[in-house]
Amino acid sequence: TRLYGSSCRGYFIFKYMGHPNVSVLEGGYQGLLRLDSNIQRQIQSVSKVQNKSADHEHEFQYNDKWMCGYQQVLDVVLGRKKAHLLDVRDWPEWNGTSSSPYGIDFCPRKGRLPGAKWIEWYDLMDKEGNVKGQQEVEAILSAQDIYKEDEIIVYCFKGSRASNTLMILNEYGYRNVSNYFASWNEWSRDMDLPIDDSVLEARGQTK
Repeated sequence: TRLYGSSCRGYFIFKYMGHPNVSVLEGGYQGLLRLDSNIQRQIQSVSKVQNKSADHEHEFQYNDKWMCGYQQVLDVVLGRKKAHLLDVRDWPEWNGTSSSPYGIDFCPRKGRLPGAKWIEWYDLMDKEGNVKGQQEVEAILSAQDIYKEDEIIVYCFKGSRASNTLMILNEYGYRNVSNYFASWNEWSRDMDLPIDDSVLEARGQTK
């Protein structure tokens, strides 16, 4: 894929499992096809060697710093914990007119987490789907008063787009980033959890 959720969600899951070496091929399979044929053969050769010598008895050590549950998010919403709640969903979801990427009324509630900040996940990539440079990404984050030393909880609908953003931020040195993996799909269905359900009219408007 071109850095969309399927590959980046894999990145997140492997990081959560404690795998030491995880990366995503920029450009996905089509990016691989654009490589020189000699490089493709080298990649295939390395892959075969690694598979042959793999230690299948290795036990992963799960690292909870990557995964965030609703209780941790609720602690932030209620002011018991300090962190940025970063919403990376598409504009119609953020502005409160659609509940999900699967349909306007797929979930029972529309809106956003109270106090959340919004950076659409697309904004960290260029028109070709490649990750923007580090300085540009840092400028986008700092415009929201989010900095590398801050704790950041990223969410979307069910963790895919959030995984994309988490990967980019982690690769650029943001070390306190976690993924509220169940995201809006869980939060919106629990009527005891607070939301901001106001409809935002202007694209740059925040609550």
